[in-house]
Amino acid sequence: MQELGSGIESMEPLFDNITVKFYNKTFTLRRTVKIKKDITLVGYIECMTCDDRQCTAEYYDFKFDLIANKSTN
Repeated sequence: MQELGSGIESMEPLFDNITVKFYNKTFTLRRTVKIKKDITLVGYIECMTCDDRQCTAEYYDFKFDLIANKSTN
């Protein structure tokens, strides 16, 4: 997985001072795949957003129709 952009790492006292990485507003993860036939990629992303009072877990479903490049098969 390629991370585009950079996050900020810091110690988080709310979680026993573990090192966490956070991003301001947006970030991008990129993964290149090679497929031999057309497929549908289905999954979800799980993340947590926090402010100075609470954290909220969030889930986002996704579905992509991937079309194989016929010239490379």
